[in-house]
Amino acid sequence: MTQRIMSLLTLVILLALLLVGCGSGNNAVSSASTAKLTARAVLTIKWPVLSRLIPVASTSIKITIANDRGFSTSQIVNRPTNVPPTSIVTFNEIAPGNLFVTATAYPLINATGTAQATGTATEVIMDGQTALLTLTMHSTITQVIVTPNIPIIAVTETVQLVATPENSADEMVLVAPGNISWTSSDPTVATVNPSTGQVTGVKVGSTTLTATESDSHVSGTMTVRVMAVIISPVTATIVVSTTKQFTAAVTGIVNTNVTWSVVGGNVNGTITAAGLYTAPAAPGTYQVTATSVGDPTQSDTATVTVVPAAVVVSVSISPNTAAIYVFAAQQFTATVAGSANGAVSWTVVEGNAGGIITALGRYTAPATAGTYHVKATSVADPTKSDTATVTVQPVPPVVVTISPTTATVAVSTTKQFTASVLGTTNTAITWSVVGGNVNGTITAAGLYTAPATGGAYQVKATSVADPTSWDIATVTVPPVVVTTSPSTATIAVSTSQQFTATVAGTTNQTVAWTVVGGNVNGTITAAGLYTAPTTAGTYQVKATSAADLTKSDTVTVTVPPVVVTTSPATATIAISTTKQFTATVAGTLNTNIIWTVVGGNVNGTITAAGL
Repeated sequence: MTQRIMSLLTLVILLALLLVGCGSGNNAVSSASTAKLTARAVLTIKWPVLSRLIPVASTSIKITIANDRGFSTSQIVNRPTNVPPTSIVTFNEIAPGNLFVTATAYPLINATGTAQATGTATEVIMDGQTALLTLTMHSTITQVIVTPNIPIIAVTETVQLVATPENSADEMVLVAPGNISWTSSDPTVATVNPSTGQVTGVKVGSTTLTATESDSHVSGTMTVRVMAVIISPVTATIVVSTTKQFTAAVTGIVNTNVTWSVVGGNVNGTITAAGLYTAPAAPGTYQVTATSVGDPTQSDTATVTVVPAAVVVSVSISPNTAAIYVFAAQQFTATVAGSANGAVSWTVVEGNAGGIITALGRYTAPATAGTYHVKATSVADPTKSDTATVTVQPVPPVVVTISPTTATVAVSTTKQFTASVLGTTNTAITWSVVGGNVNGTITAAGLYTAPATGGAYQVKATSVADPTSWDIATVTVPPVVVTTSPSTATIAVSTSQQFTATVAGTTNQTVAWTVVGGNVNGTITAAGLYTAPTTAGTYQVKATSAADLTKSDTVTVTVPPVVVTTSPATATIAISTTKQFTATVAGTLNTNIIWTVVGGNVNGTITAAGL
């Protein structure tokens, strides 16, 4: 494991200066804090032209001189160009006594790279003393790593291996060319080039390949199986019920065909003649075998790990966007799909400057307007999250809005108004009617009662928080209109006519019926049944609204006079003979006639039937 290098470092330490202060000439002192750094060391380094422990690749040495009282000093020496290479190093102001000299070789200048060898020697140096110091250096190599790790090769297949010497810190140590030698435990199975590490499969079997670093005598090994049938890939991980393509290479056998099978039968999956494996529905570890058709004793097996179908976790925030005012709050919710664990952790992407959010997703906006982001992260899978955008707006002025903004209300009826208030937490409203109670009344709850007179009126809602903010709704109260039917009538004396009245502009349809001029012109009932007088003429019937006594409608009634017409109007007849007369009566429903002979019976007679 180590090698002694004679004349590697010849260190001549000359103490040319005397100690300062009193004493018997002994340069050693009791502690580092009181030691006098009055000694000087001159080191002569004779670099070996060739060395396996410190190969030609070594270009620098770091030398450290220390004692057991805390004193230490170092210098780095780079390989000189002179032949034979020799370096002289001088250490000034060192403490004489029991000294430890350490030398470490590096592959690069200025003591860089991974150390190749190191060693320490001890010498006691006193005043005026010169010593020749021979240092034994040890290789830093503790292991040899053989790569790549190829446990299986085919017959006639060639693979290049590499051996890397490393120290105890797993750092690569540079060595001179040719320091690595290769051997095979069974060259009949596989041969290896002793210098390059190139491996060639010879026949089916197993052999151990060894790479040895010649200076440190540290070795690394790799066991290689040479096979006639090789499956690729040798391992695979797939999801249940999915497929995986396998291939098989056959060497050293004329017939290169293989037979595919699943170890344990179809319950462990199926495989086609072309090597396409279909995993079973159950997770587990299964094996696929390729057997040579030309030599059924030769086969290879691949291991398949079947895992459950991956469940993708996703997070969604609702609402995904929100616009609120400074200091206002917004509730967010998060839904987690693909996991039984629906928990999320809430954060504000911009930190506290962007607002705060509780563990239940209630976000409170900051004092500064801007665009911020709320993030929900799945507890089950912290790589999955969703983000909502929040637009925070400055506090607006107080705004009052009435609903409805316009309304049509009948006289003396009611209409409910509502008002919303934005820009303040105080949403109280003061209701009023513009112009006062003559234009209607309104309750504190916004219930408006129209006046008895039609017109256009206004309802006002005023913010209690800010009386300068208000809104107005316009109320149209249509006038009361009375319409009678029929609008005119002609009836006979002493007969009746039914009149009706409709009242618009109010829900009160009641009217008062009267005959203009009084009963001498006829009579009318409360239900509107008019009876004409016995005298012909033109009369008027009036309907007056009970809701608004100023509103009425008048109907003209014509009562024609009674007219009797005889037929024929004239006649010539012989004495003592008869003549039939008829009579029609107009202007009355009573068409009965009384027949008489003017002057009495002396002028003739007439029957009740006009004969």
